Parts: sequence; structure tokens; C-alpha cells
Amino acid sequence: MKRLEGWKLKLLSFAGRATLIQSVALNLPVYTMSSCKCKEEERGKFLTFVGTLFDTIWFSRNAVFFRGNQANVMSARHKMLHKIEEFISVHGNSQDCNELHQFSREKVWCVPNEVHGFFVTDASWKEGRAGIAVGYQDRQSGKWLWSARAMEADSAMEAEALAVFWALQLGSECGFSSIAVASDALLLVQSLNARKLPPCWKSRAAN
Repeated sequence: MKRLEGWKLKLLSFAGRATLIQSVALNLPVYTMSSCKCKEEERGKFLTFVGTLFDTIWFSRNAVFFRGNQANVMSARHKMLHKIEEFISVHGNSQDCNELHQFSREKVWCVPNEVHGFFVTDASWKEGRAGIAVGYQDRQSGKWLWSARAMEADSAMEAEALAVFWALQLGSECGFSSIAVASDALLLVQSLNARKLPPCWKSRAAN
């Protein structure tokens, strides 16, 4: 598969938003950044920068595609730097920084060490068409791959479910002994964990 295949699809939404990137990456094994010999505080700042960078690029890209705005690199750069300063100042000025960090680590879901393939999914939906994206990591080799496609779907919920199903298919094709899938579709995740059919977002909107 080609990395970032489907980047120009207007229906595609970002599969690794800033909050997801930071919360998941902070809980990956330390060896993933061992070559950098970074302290935990520095790793946090680096991941904040990467997450904010991706978030800014994706927001600007959607503004051009969906709202017809003109791309303004300097404005996007200013907003990105402002966000980074806000994130760092919040953590730096907190009197209970250690307690806050401990709380966040306890509440954030951690990828189990025994998981072979880790997947991140996302989807967008409009007027019967969906853009779905899957990013995945072979946790033994550390290799990341991303892919996306456009397909038909009757609702946003179905689009999110198709992305998760695609992740399961890729996990089987890659021969992973075990996988974990992260999705920002809370209702879908709760339904799957409870082994129930997820509610239809299209029906909810109609009501």
C-alpha cells in the first residue's frame, strides 16, 4: 500500500488527530524513541509539536477543500506556534504538574505490550459517500503504514464501522498474531465492546 494514499480525497478526515497522536504515542514503549536519548519531558514536547503540526496542516487543508479558503502559510504557522506555546505553558505553570501527569497516564488507554499490530482508524461521511483511513504499526519492527479509500456508506456510523472492519482485514492480511484498534467513534467502540449492534447516527439525526 502507498503511504498517505488518498490524501487528495475531499471526504477523507485525519486518522491521527493531535490528541490521539499524543495520548497513544506517550504510552508506546520507550524503545521507540531510545535512539534519540530524550527525557520524558522532551518527548512530550516533541509529540506536542508533531501533533499540533499535523492538526494545523489538516485544518488548513480542509479549509481549502471544503470552504474554498486561500492557503495562508504564515497565518497557519502563527496559529500552530500559538497552540504549542499554550500547551507548554499549561503544563509548565501547573503547580500540580506531577499529579496531573500521573492522572493523565492513569486515564489514557495504553497499548498492551503483547499487541503485535496497532491500528488507528477514522472516517468522514457526506451524502452517501465515505472517506475512511487506517494507519497501523508493526510493533515488532516499528514500521508505520497509512492508507485511505473512498466508498459508499449510508451513515457516519457505518463509515466508522467500515474503517474498523478494514483495520481487522489488514490485520489478518499482515499476519499479526494480535491487534488493537483505536477509533474516535465512542458510540461505535462502546457498542463493539458490549458486542451489540451500534446505533445508526443517520436515524438519530432524523429524530
